[in-house]
Amino acid sequence: MMSAQLQVAGVCLVLALLPACTQSQKIGADEICDDYRTLRLQQDSLTQEIFHIYSSDPLFLQKFAQSREAWEQFCESHLSMKFPRPDKQYTYGSNYPMCVCLERIYLAELRISQLNAWVQGTAQKGTCPGSVLVE
Repeated sequence: MMSAQLQVAGVCLVLALLPACTQSQKIGADEICDDYRTLRLQQDSLTQEIFHIYSSDPLFLQKFAQSREAWEQFCESHLSMKFPRPDKQYTYGSNYPMCVCLERIYLAELRISQLNAWVQGTAQKGTCPGSVLVE
């Protein structure tokens, strides 16, 4: 009899704490998504800087704009591949929004590292700099 009462008490405790857990997951997801938005602003800033640095090279800017479009399409396709099911919240659970933001952070950091090459330039003339400015 005591065991049954403890089980009921345990279930009640879990049910009482469930909203708090869900709320903390939401706060965690919000913070992570804020981190993504910050990285996205950094990426946009780098993009504007590249347009400024390479303003005298219209062919590069045309190719860069095409690259930006292709990157955005890649990111959306990547997320669709990572989370392919239509009912995402049900299929991937309550952490789905956070998981999407984590994946977007990964992709944004990757793109930022790529774009930095065009902003920073390179000191190496003989190693295939391509359109990256040589200092």
